[in-house]
Amino acid sequence: MTRSDELLDAAADLFLDGDSIGGDFLTEHDVTSTECGELTDRIGIVLKGFLGASRETQDVILLVGAARETPEIAEVLESTIRLKHTVQAVAGGVR
Repeated sequence: MTRSDELLDAAADLFLDGDSIGGDFLTEHDVTSTECGELTDRIGIVLKGFLGASRETQDVILLVGAARETPEIAEVLESTIRLKHTVQAVAGGVR
């Protein structure tokens, strides 16, 4: 996991705990001003991507995110999603 990913993950945990990014978070994670700007950019990009996705994709993202703390469930969901895409690709090639 890259430093950028680690900070995004830590910010997500913070948000899920009902907190917001502030001085304590920045100090605890030793976030530079450049990293802070990159983190806010990434959060914005992720949110725009989520909002621009289809309802089905949003549902999958929410499921995988909720299941993240239970790796077995997340793995099953990800495998199911890959299988669905494979079936759609094969079905799309058969006309």
